[in-house]
Amino acid sequence: NGIFSDPAVPTFAGQDTFLAAGGRIMHTVDFHDVNDVRGKNVVVVGFGKSSCDVANATAGISASTTVIARTIIWKIPKKFKNVLNYKMLLLTRMGEALFPYIELKGFEKWFHSGGNKVRESMLGSVQSVVTGQFSLDDPRVNLNPHNSLETITRSTVSLASDGFFDKVKSGQLTVKRECEITGMAAGELTLSTGETIAADYVICGTGFHQRVPFLDDSILDRVTDDRGNFALYRQLLPVEVPNLAFNGYNSSFFSQLNCEIGALWLAAYLLGDLTLPSEQEQIDHITKRLAWMEKRTEGKHARGTNIIPFSIHNVDELLDDLRVSVGGFTRFNEWLLPINPKNYAKLTTAVLKRNKDKIAA
Repeated sequence: NGIFSDPAVPTFAGQDTFLAAGGRIMHTVDFHDVNDVRGKNVVVVGFGKSSCDVANATAGISASTTVIARTIIWKIPKKFKNVLNYKMLLLTRMGEALFPYIELKGFEKWFHSGGNKVRESMLGSVQSVVTGQFSLDDPRVNLNPHNSLETITRSTVSLASDGFFDKVKSGQLTVKRECEITGMAAGELTLSTGETIAADYVICGTGFHQRVPFLDDSILDRVTDDRGNFALYRQLLPVEVPNLAFNGYNSSFFSQLNCEIGALWLAAYLLGDLTLPSEQEQIDHITKRLAWMEKRTEGKHARGTNIIPFSIHNVDELLDDLRVSVGGFTRFNEWLLPINPKNYAKLTTAVLKRNKDKIAA
């Protein structure tokens, strides 16, 4: 079980004919060897990180590589202007503060009100760098999303695959923007634009199912809301199901840290060391949060389990419940420097020490 472990592959009209003629349809996680597509016509569905990684790897080896992108999204370079590591922007508290959280406090509240022009200027500068660095407005590329960089919070932030845009510019790979596959036949696909393209392999970067197959429906119905979203307090605890908890349902920029703090939170909860709101207050909190996520991401939040870009906000909330902190100096440094998980290691010792008598018993 895991939120990104059960591949979702669409069903296409005419796919039986395509497969009977020797065509292949698979998810990106099942594509392992670029030599399998040597001399073949490859079509990659999706414009996320895994889709672009596959397209980038096959271009120049396949007979042709075409990306079918229903939506063009912003790609973030690993190094801005090939100098500044993306971690300096996205893995800091300042980076998270560029985007409006569900509850704004302190500096963030000012940043999104009186200081909003400063915030918009910072985002605009980054957007300008990305546009120029990847030649998004070059007619040979033509991959400008034509919206604000702020829209990267609608779904997981996508790092650019090394050399992807250069290959688009050189013609080694093609991106068909704002379209989708409407039909399949032997050795070819029909797009929503009416265009027909050759295809031997269709590789889908079309996301994952968030399912828990080992839970009875009677339990799962109490864990999820009427839209199938996981209704978990702090991304961990189903309010109405005793003796059940989830960890890892808070996918982030540094998932290991979020999971580690989540495990510590659950340990403290089991030891009776947490003071939580009433069940109704927890339910109200979950309902409000899921509605906010739905609106913010336009439904692309992996059923309530994807918290990007608010990774450190989730950690802070858990630490507040645990009544521990990394300290003001560390938090101050994290505004301009990437989060260092090592700084959080001491918190486990602090919580265990506080509960040593309960643990011994």
